[in-house]
Amino acid sequence: MTAVEYHYGAFLPDTLDWERLVPLMNKANASLYISSFFDNIKGEYCEKLREVARDGDWMGWCSFFLKAVHLQSEENAERAQEIDKLYQALMQRTPEWTHSQYTSKAIDFIFQKPLFSSTQFRKESGIPSPTANRILSIYAQQDLLAVIRQPSGRRPAYYVFHELFNITEINL
Repeated sequence: MTAVEYHYGAFLPDTLDWERLVPLMNKANASLYISSFFDNIKGEYCEKLREVARDGDWMGWCSFFLKAVHLQSEENAERAQEIDKLYQALMQRTPEWTHSQYTSKAIDFIFQKPLFSSTQFRKESGIPSPTANRILSIYAQQDLLAVIRQPSGRRPAYYVFHELFNITEINL
């Protein structure tokens, strides 16, 4: 029994190509994650599944599901615009703080990896170590990054880019 069969039980039609569909539903591979949307309207979600079981109302379920995809897509598009707006603003602001030719590499790195260690930043950003350390210090002073673990001995500091997490609603 697959996880999907366990979750939906007898509501599954036999005609779907589950080998192609299940990977699309996997959160780790999803471009559009809608489970949180369904969690917010759990009552309606359960009622629609009951209607499928009781009445065979697949059209109602499909309409409900497509509405969820549409609404979640709109929300994701808004988030993408907010992320782009933040990126553009930082590309304008941060050169004034760092006066470095590596500012764009630093910004690109923190957008790609908003939770990272100082070691990761130095190794993966392509910025020379002394400059990388200086940029991290400046970004922390400007409250762009928050230090979530201070360095200790051989342990590196860990930083988080909260503004990006706030947009994506990932709580730390």
